[in-house]
Amino acid sequence: MPIPKALRDGEGNALTVRRPLPGVDPVRVGSGRFRRWLGLHLAGDPSAGDRLFRRGLHLITSLGLVYYLLPVTILPGFSRALLLLAGYAVVVALEAFRLGGWLQLPSMRPHEEGRPASYLYFATAVVAVLLLVPEPFAVAAILGTALVDPLIGELKGSTRWRSLYPVAPLVLYVGLALPCLLLLGGTRWELAVPFAAAAALVAVAVESPKHRHLDDDLLMTILPALTLWGLAALAARLT
Repeated sequence: MPIPKALRDGEGNALTVRRPLPGVDPVRVGSGRFRRWLGLHLAGDPSAGDRLFRRGLHLITSLGLVYYLLPVTILPGFSRALLLLAGYAVVVALEAFRLGGWLQLPSMRPHEEGRPASYLYFATAVVAVLLLVPEPFAVAAILGTALVDPLIGELKGSTRWRSLYPVAPLVLYVGLALPCLLLLGGTRWELAVPFAAAAALVAVAVESPKHRHLDDDLLMTILPALTLWGLAALAARLT
């Protein structure tokens, strides 16, 4: 029996709708009033509030880079890495409650009903690169996803500005990555420019294909970070 269109997401994938447990009312976070206000005042359309709210959350994720401003050891026996993992555990718990039907979070998209939400994928990628990837490459990758991904979404959804895609996202990504490589990594100009361009190409390329169980926020963060790290390691071996 074919699945009705109403039970498919924007990419045509079948949705798995999770219902709350019998007798359990999910906790609703927010009434939507702020998001309607946001859409009305920033876009002239109250219905745009959900989209703008998600864009704002994306930008705020870049504040995770405060991690590098913290001392490695915050308290005896408690490091900044443990603080980061504790924050990540809270995000995982929120998502577990949402998927279990005990919590309803604002601005969830239809395809996130039966799978982990994009914010969990992004949080996973941010934690991974902060803990495992050298700082210059991690900073470039996190800033790239936090700022470039929302720009891509806005350009693709606009008939007026769509022609700027993919040039504008590529230019912005390179502009964000270059200072990270030059100032934080001490990379020479002749290497920093092609490295940043390569990371930008990877990030924009992996944003477009949509996979139900593999979010672009994860790929846009981890793959460019690994690209920069790999290119730097290769250049070091060749010089």
